[in-house]
Amino acid sequence: MKMIKSRRAYKCHECSQPIEKGSMYRKRSVSIGSPHKPDRPVRMPGGYIAYEMQGIRYDVQICVLCTEQLVRAKQIVRTE
Repeated sequence: MKMIKSRRAYKCHECSQPIEKGSMYRKRSVSIGSPHKPDRPVRMPGGYIAYEMQGIRYDVQICVLCTEQLVRAKQIVRTE
């Protein structure tokens, strides 16, 4: 997995520990709902149309220790 050098302080998404400026971390995309689905039009009272999002995707930062644990967990799953 590709590691990135931090240009500012972050907080690890997995363990909530701080990621200091200059240390290495991994960026991962997290999805809520189904962002690949198109937005759904909804007719609102008053005659206008609003669009309801089906999902959203955003990036999170993961520290080195949590990244190593994730890699080991994936390797165990592949060997079974």
